[in-house]
Amino acid sequence: QQSGWSVWWDRDIAAGAGFELTIDREIQDARCVIVAWSKDSIASRWVRNEALEGLERDILIPVMLEDVRIPVAFRQAQAIDLTEGVGGQTDALLAAVARLAATGSTLPESIAPAPAADRPSIAVLPFRARTLDAGEAFLVDSLTEDLTARLAQVPGFFVIAAGTTLALAGRSVDLVDIGQKLRVRYVVTGSLRRIDDLMRATVQLTDTSTGTQLYADRIEFTAGDISALEDDLVSALVSCIEPELMRAELERISRQPPEKLDAWALCRAGIGILQVRGWHQDVLNEATGLLDRAIEIDPDFALPWAVKAVMLGVGSRLGFYDRDQSELRDTSLRSAEQGIRLANGDSQVLGFAGCALADWGEAERSIPVLDQAIQRNPSNAQAWVARGMAWRDIGELARGIEEARTGLSLSPRDTSVATWLVSFGSMLMQGGQLEEAAEALRESRRRDPRLFATPSNLGLMLTRRSKPAPPRWQSPVCRFPVRLSGRPPPAHPARPERAPP
Repeated sequence: QQSGWSVWWDRDIAAGAGFELTIDREIQDARCVIVAWSKDSIASRWVRNEALEGLERDILIPVMLEDVRIPVAFRQAQAIDLTEGVGGQTDALLAAVARLAATGSTLPESIAPAPAADRPSIAVLPFRARTLDAGEAFLVDSLTEDLTARLAQVPGFFVIAAGTTLALAGRSVDLVDIGQKLRVRYVVTGSLRRIDDLMRATVQLTDTSTGTQLYADRIEFTAGDISALEDDLVSALVSCIEPELMRAELERISRQPPEKLDAWALCRAGIGILQVRGWHQDVLNEATGLLDRAIEIDPDFALPWAVKAVMLGVGSRLGFYDRDQSELRDTSLRSAEQGIRLANGDSQVLGFAGCALADWGEAERSIPVLDQAIQRNPSNAQAWVARGMAWRDIGELARGIEEARTGLSLSPRDTSVATWLVSFGSMLMQGGQLEEAAEALRESRRRDPRLFATPSNLGLMLTRRSKPAPPRWQSPVCRFPVRLSGRPPPAHPARPERAPP
């Protein structure tokens, strides 16, 4: 107020006025919303719902009053630390308020959500609470909010705000009817219950146009710290739901006439066939063709540029292309740079583009791009894995292994995991962690037997693990000497015969 801003907070509600309506009106009128995180506020459904309104309008400033674990949906923005009092943070807080309040929003128009009719739409309905104590009940509401926020980061999907769906808590609803009223194509439902020392979550994905259940699963965790449990649970649920959404959309798109597909649909199809069918040469050729069509329709759409860049980069790394590598490199890097130029801070775009830079040996250029992708979305598994490879390439192997491990844990069901495991296995092998490398490569082969890079790396790892090492003139995969010149090989002591591994 001393700096000239008009400030409203809920102690200003007049006697007799309705709390919910008054707060909703004030938040809608505000140019800036400040949420203060403390032990009490993170457990408050009201605080989360009100903060979510500010987050969805991109006008939220988080501040830390106590050292607490911020709910996962709100970790995309840097919080201002007031745990030791205002002190030197005054200027930072006032600068953030001035930046938002002067403009009303920092959300670039080019990445504003498209109308629901143009993009597949999703609603996450409130989870049902079963056998939870009072200290755990708030987890049900926060699951709805966090799942909504995380699914909103899936490229090409429009997600209904959690504030809308939380009004349905405790009601028995018809999902087809909900789909018509909210105008959504998909609905996520579920429940949470405690069984002794276990926490069990169930999740269902339903197509509201037909009432067909596309996916159902059950996930169990050992009950422990609720805030830590929430992160693991949300990550696990998203890793289940996202691939099924892609499969459903890919099937729906395939039924449409090609001439009716817009840039969004073509881009979704390009990403979808890769996620459903895996990283293979025929799939990459088909996917890049779809992305080229999307770029032709909308050259200012960042995502297809970035995805094309990473497809060409990974395809080259896996040895899929026999054409001129310098031309391929130039095409991929130009696409990555165009994606970065158009990204406007989009984490998915930055993650793909940064990965493409790393694939072509541009590790030092890729790390700042991947840093930004992870800051915008700490759950971007692909960006974590790519940054791990970049750190490996500039000589920080231990850091690279840990970041790649983080990425694999964030999205364990992503169909790209088979490819990621090949890189992860090679990093472990480089670091001498041969047993874990073998485990990673075998898991890659189990997930996608068609990836020829997996048995190649596994064979190399088994060769490194065997002892004694063969002499220099011997092939590493053959016990017989290999003639390197016209001269006979030097004499060497006979070795006892042993069974092949």
